[in-house]
Amino acid sequence: MWVADAFTVLGLIIDIVGAVLIIGTDWRMTQRLGDRLNSSLPRLREAVEYMKEDGAELRPGENDDRFELLFNAVYGDEDAPSLKPPVERHLIQQPEGSGSSVAFVYKGGDGGLGKRILNPGEVEEKAEQYAQRWYFETGVSWLISGFVLQIVATVLPYLLPGVGAVDAPV
Repeated sequence: MWVADAFTVLGLIIDIVGAVLIIGTDWRMTQRLGDRLNSSLPRLREAVEYMKEDGAELRPGENDDRFELLFNAVYGDEDAPSLKPPVERHLIQQPEGSGSSVAFVYKGGDGGLGKRILNPGEVEEKAEQYAQRWYFETGVSWLISGFVLQIVATVLPYLLPGVGAVDAPV
């Protein structure tokens, strides 16, 4: 009986965590939980802040995963499948003569360099959408896992006699 009860309790806890994650970044406790589960989220916010303050430029060969995270958050897999991972490492740079925008420089599918210029507000908005999408997808997967555990806990006593409170016919 205790095995089925343990699965039920574990399933409920996982459901609660999933429901909290679906709330998103609006709640401080949710944001802390997300930061613990996905270590890239704090670095993503750090990259957005750094870009907004000073702009940033990476030279070829330099490696700063914050900007790779930001680049992938802004363009994502569905928008630019050939851009992940960017071959050219100077992912983000401050365009000349403009302190209020950022340029993503990447190597396109045709081998040539491409550049997309966005203002910091657009980059921040896209990074927030990326984080919200991660919270939602992770929360849904946790909810499904919790429900599956609860179903297993319900069926387990019938499958294994002596495990649950219900005695299955022999």
